[in-house]
Amino acid sequence: MEGFKKIANVVNKIGRLRKDSKNPFFKSQYLSLNAILDNLMPLLEENGLLVVQPIIDDNLTTYVIDIDSGETLLRSNFKLTNQTDPQKRLAECSYYRRGALQSIFSLNIIDDDGESLANRKEGKPTFKAEPGKPILEDFSKIEAALQGGFVMDLNTVRAKYSVRPEDLPKLEALIKKYS
Repeated sequence: MEGFKKIANVVNKIGRLRKDSKNPFFKSQYLSLNAILDNLMPLLEENGLLVVQPIIDDNLTTYVIDIDSGETLLRSNFKLTNQTDPQKRLAECSYYRRGALQSIFSLNIIDDDGESLANRKEGKPTFKAEPGKPILEDFSKIEAALQGGFVMDLNTVRAKYSVRPEDLPKLEALIKKYS
């Protein structure tokens, strides 16, 4: 597998990640570095990739390395501040490590906070996914399966995904189109 195909394979397999930690100061949730690494590391290993994130000359640098070829496929740099408090410096590094991994691997993070805030401002009720079911946001996979001859109905889709009420007509029309 060529290097960038390996990265693409990781991006395609990682799926959506749910925020797992709370920030009491901002009263918000975020996806922790540990959760990112727990989900990412097995896929990196499976695809022969290595990620290292050293601090070099006041930069937090993230490297994605193809283990088979030894080639550095991607590099990301974050310039660190002149922070002298060690605890604040470590927090800054953790923040940049998360940001680099989210960016490099196009992590799709379920943003319940943002959706809840937007809906509160617009007076809409907040849509909550059913436990263990991602919210169906991208209809392209459903359409591709239908085009490929996979037979499904609305109940089949709803067994796997949480579907927003406003998306039901679109989903029904798509299923009807290929029935």
